[in-house]
Amino acid sequence: LERKLGPEEVAYRDGPCKSKVAYLPLDHMVEQANLALGRDNWSTSVIKFEQDFCDEVLPGKYSCGISAIVRVTLRNGTFKEDVGYGVSYKRNSFSIAIDMAKKVAVSDAIKRTLRQFGMPLGLSLGIPEHLASLRR
Repeated sequence: LERKLGPEEVAYRDGPCKSKVAYLPLDHMVEQANLALGRDNWSTSVIKFEQDFCDEVLPGKYSCGISAIVRVTLRNGTFKEDVGYGVSYKRNSFSIAIDMAKKVAVSDAIKRTLRQFGMPLGLSLGIPEHLASLRR
Protein backbone atom coordinates (compact mmCIF):
# COMPACT_ATOMS: atom_id res chain seq x y z
CA LEU A 1 0.00 0.00 0.00
CA GLU A 2 3.01 2.29 -0.29
CA ARG A 3 3.21 2.37 -4.12
CA LYS A 4 2.46 5.83 -5.46
CA LEU A 5 0.24 6.31 -8.48
CA GLY A 6 1.75 6.53 -11.94
CA PRO A 7 0.79 9.17 -14.54
CA GLU A 8 -1.20 6.62 -16.57
CA GLU A 9 -3.53 6.06 -13.59
CA VAL A 10 -4.50 9.68 -12.98
CA ALA A 11 -7.25 11.57 -14.81
CA TYR A 12 -7.79 15.34 -14.85
CA ARG A 13 -10.87 17.55 -14.86
CA ASP A 14 -11.33 21.27 -15.16
CA GLY A 15 -10.94 23.12 -11.88
CA PRO A 16 -11.26 26.71 -10.72
CA CYS A 17 -9.46 29.50 -12.60
CA LYS A 18 -8.68 27.32 -15.63
CA SER A 19 -6.70 24.87 -13.50
CA LYS A 20 -6.69 21.08 -13.82
CA VAL A 21 -7.62 18.89 -10.86
CA ALA A 22 -6.19 15.37 -10.60
CA TYR A 23 -8.53 12.53 -9.65
CA LEU A 24 -8.96 8.78 -9.92
CA PRO A 25 -12.04 7.37 -11.66
CA LEU A 26 -14.14 5.18 -9.35
CA ASP A 27 -13.70 2.04 -11.45
CA HIS A 28 -9.91 2.39 -11.18
CA MET A 29 -10.15 2.86 -7.40
CA VAL A 30 -12.30 -0.25 -7.03
CA GLU A 31 -9.83 -2.23 -9.16
CA GLN A 32 -6.91 -0.99 -7.04
CA ALA A 33 -8.81 -1.75 -3.81
CA ASN A 34 -9.45 -5.29 -5.03
CA LEU A 35 -5.73 -5.72 -5.76
CA ALA A 36 -4.52 -4.11 -2.52
CA LEU A 37 -7.15 -5.37 -0.07
CA GLY A 38 -8.40 -8.54 -1.76
CA ARG A 39 -11.49 -8.86 -3.95
CA ASP A 40 -13.74 -10.31 -1.25
CA ASN A 41 -12.05 -8.70 1.73
CA TRP A 42 -13.80 -5.32 1.77
CA SER A 43 -17.25 -3.83 1.38
CA THR A 44 -18.95 -0.43 1.33
CA SER A 45 -22.09 0.85 2.99
CA VAL A 46 -23.85 4.20 2.98
CA ILE A 47 -24.20 5.43 6.54
CA LYS A 48 -26.14 8.63 5.90
CA PHE A 49 -27.49 10.98 3.22
CA GLU A 50 -28.17 14.64 3.89
CA GLN A 51 -29.91 16.84 1.35
CA ASP A 52 -28.61 20.41 1.38
CA PHE A 53 -30.91 21.76 -1.31
CA CYS A 54 -33.19 20.72 -4.11
CA ASP A 55 -34.72 23.59 -6.03
CA GLU A 56 -36.60 24.21 -9.24
CA VAL A 57 -34.06 26.51 -10.90
CA LEU A 58 -36.00 26.95 -14.15
CA PRO A 59 -39.51 25.82 -15.04
CA GLY A 60 -39.32 22.00 -15.01
CA LYS A 61 -35.57 21.95 -14.22
CA TYR A 62 -34.26 20.86 -10.80
CA SER A 63 -30.88 21.06 -9.10
CA CYS A 64 -29.88 19.25 -5.89
CA GLY A 65 -26.94 19.04 -3.52
CA ILE A 66 -26.53 16.01 -1.27
CA SER A 67 -23.80 14.75 1.07
CA ALA A 68 -23.18 11.08 1.82
CA ILE A 69 -21.20 9.35 4.54
CA VAL A 70 -19.77 6.02 3.37
CA ARG A 71 -18.03 3.30 5.35
CA VAL A 72 -15.49 0.89 3.87
CA THR A 73 -15.20 -2.19 6.06
CA LEU A 74 -12.48 -4.83 5.83
CA ARG A 75 -13.27 -8.49 6.50
CA ASN A 76 -11.45 -8.27 9.87
CA GLY A 77 -13.85 -5.52 11.03
CA THR A 78 -11.52 -2.55 10.53
CA PHE A 79 -13.34 0.32 8.88
CA LYS A 80 -12.85 3.87 7.61
CA GLU A 81 -15.48 6.51 6.89
CA ASP A 82 -15.56 9.76 4.96
CA VAL A 83 -18.02 12.20 3.47
CA GLY A 84 -18.64 12.94 -0.20
CA TYR A 85 -20.70 15.58 -1.94
CA GLY A 86 -22.75 15.47 -5.10
CA VAL A 87 -24.60 18.10 -7.10
CA SER A 88 -26.88 17.66 -10.07
CA TYR A 89 -27.88 20.60 -12.24
CA LYS A 90 -30.98 21.32 -14.29
CA ARG A 91 -32.45 17.81 -14.38
CA ASN A 92 -35.87 17.18 -15.89
CA SER A 93 -37.46 15.93 -12.69
CA PHE A 94 -37.08 16.28 -8.94
CA SER A 95 -36.45 12.52 -8.52
CA ILE A 96 -33.78 12.39 -11.23
CA ALA A 97 -32.00 15.39 -9.67
CA ILE A 98 -31.96 13.67 -6.27
CA ASP A 99 -30.86 10.33 -7.73
CA MET A 100 -27.97 11.85 -9.70
CA ALA A 101 -26.76 13.92 -6.73
CA LYS A 102 -26.83 10.81 -4.50
CA LYS A 103 -24.80 8.78 -7.02
CA VAL A 104 -22.16 11.50 -7.27
CA ALA A 105 -22.04 11.90 -3.47
CA VAL A 106 -21.58 8.15 -2.90
CA SER A 107 -18.92 7.89 -5.60
CA ASP A 108 -17.04 10.83 -4.07
CA ALA A 109 -17.36 9.38 -0.55
CA ILE A 110 -16.11 5.94 -1.63
CA LYS A 111 -13.05 7.48 -3.28
CA ARG A 112 -12.35 9.70 -0.27
CA THR A 113 -12.68 6.73 2.08
CA LEU A 114 -10.54 4.33 0.02
CA ARG A 115 -7.66 6.81 -0.14
CA GLN A 116 -7.27 6.37 3.63
CA PHE A 117 -6.01 2.84 2.93
CA GLY A 118 -2.85 3.95 1.13
CA MET A 119 -0.93 5.46 -1.74
CA PRO A 120 -2.28 3.38 -4.68
CA LEU A 121 -5.83 4.15 -3.55
CA GLY A 122 -5.44 7.89 -4.03
CA LEU A 123 -3.56 9.03 -0.94
CA SER A 124 -0.57 10.04 -3.09
CA LEU A 125 -2.73 12.62 -4.89
CA GLY A 126 -2.56 14.69 -1.71
CA ILE A 127 1.23 15.02 -1.92
CA PRO A 128 2.08 18.19 -3.91
CA GLU A 129 5.54 16.93 -4.91
CA HIS A 130 4.08 13.72 -6.27
CA LEU A 131 1.40 15.58 -8.22
CA ALA A 132 4.06 17.82 -9.75
CA SER A 133 6.11 14.77 -10.79
CA LEU A 134 3.06 13.29 -12.58
CA ARG A 135 2.71 16.38 -14.77
CA ARG A 136 6.30 16.40 -16.04
